[in-house]
Amino acid sequence: MTANFQIIDKEEVGSLSFPNQEVLGDAHQILQRKTYLERALTLGNLEHLKMKIYWSQK
Repeated sequence: MTANFQIIDKEEVGSLSFPNQEVLGDAHQILQRKTYLERALTLGNLEHLKMKIYWSQK
C-alpha cells in the first residue's frame, strides 16, 4: 500500500467535510486519539513547532 498525502493549508481546513458520526469504534481508540492530540498540542505550544495531522479517507 502506498500512501499519497496532500498538503492542506490551515486556512483550507474549514472547507473540508468530515463525518458527523464517530469513525473509531472502540472506546480505547477514541481515548488514545484524544491523548495523542492533546500531547501534540502541548508539544507544539511548548516548542513553537508546527504539527502535522494525517487523515485517512475511506
